Amino acid sequence: MSSGTKITALIMAAARGPDDPMARAFKAEHKCLIKINAIPMLVRVVQTLKVVREIGSIGVSIDTGEVLREIPGRDQLVLFKSADSAPKSVAAAISQMNQPFPLLVTTADHPLLTPQMVEYFLRHAEATGGDIVVGLAGRTDVENVDRTVKRTYFKFRDGEFSGCNLFYLSSENAMNAVRFWHKVDKQRKRPLALARMFNVVVLIKYLLGRLTLKDGLENMSKLLKVRADAVILPWGEAAIDVDKPEDYKLVTRLMKKRR
Repeated sequence: MSSGTKITALIMAAARGPDDPMARAFKAEHKCLIKINAIPMLVRVVQTLKVVREIGSIGVSIDTGEVLREIPGRDQLVLFKSADSAPKSVAAAISQMNQPFPLLVTTADHPLLTPQMVEYFLRHAEATGGDIVVGLAGRTDVENVDRTVKRTYFKFRDGEFSGCNLFYLSSENAMNAVRFWHKVDKQRKRPLALARMFNVVVLIKYLLGRLTLKDGLENMSKLLKVRADAVILPWGEAAIDVDKPEDYKLVTRLMKKRR
């Protein structure tokens, strides 16, 4: 990075409840320990981040650190107790860090993540000058990875994009976005209440497919009172995580090809 400042990395690894369906399906003690070609997903992500020169310390937000007792390099990780939602977990971890920013946030169920992807994202995220920057991949790139891949896409006038579980928080200003994320998370099961939190005109333009990605980011910046930006990664694999059994099969197949 141009500033020479080391980046803190935070891996979100909390399970989905005490009886996580993915952990149960693959007979793992915890979802983050599901093995892809004999290596736990969390270990793969940690190994990837350790190779990235710009990254200093690596933290893990998890519901119970006890499950990590035997993973390689456990003593080099900083563990944070996760809260009952992702935004609250991020805020809780940040509150316990001495120098949290700049901060990279990613997830433990992202075994296809590579050092090259992370370095590309960080380099371009810093260059935007944004307070909070999200990683995206274009639909064409994602679907070119494998014809069976299924993702959720944000549909803009100038393209469709899927999230890559990569977030760059450059400074304390980014906490405005985390706090808004928490408000959205609380209303996720109440569509009308959720809709009222956004600019209605902008929301209608988005639903009609008339909003560009740039316009969407500019409006989010105004809403959150931060500078929000995005980095579009040229790797479709960056948008593929392991959230369902079908994802596990796909990622396992892709890993074998990669090897």
